[in-house]
Amino acid sequence: MRVIGSKALYTVGPALDGVHIRIIDLETGKEMPSGKEGIIYIKGPNVMKGYYRNFEETRKVKGNDGWLDTGISLSGPA
Repeated sequence: MRVIGSKALYTVGPALDGVHIRIIDLETGKEMPSGKEGIIYIKGPNVMKGYYRNFEETRKVKGNDGWLDTGISLSGPA
């Protein structure tokens, strides 16, 4: 995670208040500890509710638990 006040390339900083992030292993589907490779999933009040009138596509990227699969692969420290 980026430390406030330090310069770091290819980072976005810490998550906003109320936003949760988890990293999921592509092969096992299990949550990974910080710093491990995987796909970024997010959940929070700023995350889309779904695609307008397209429930099938929404189900592909967002589970019933509210976590959104960003499709972004993380390959370094979170």
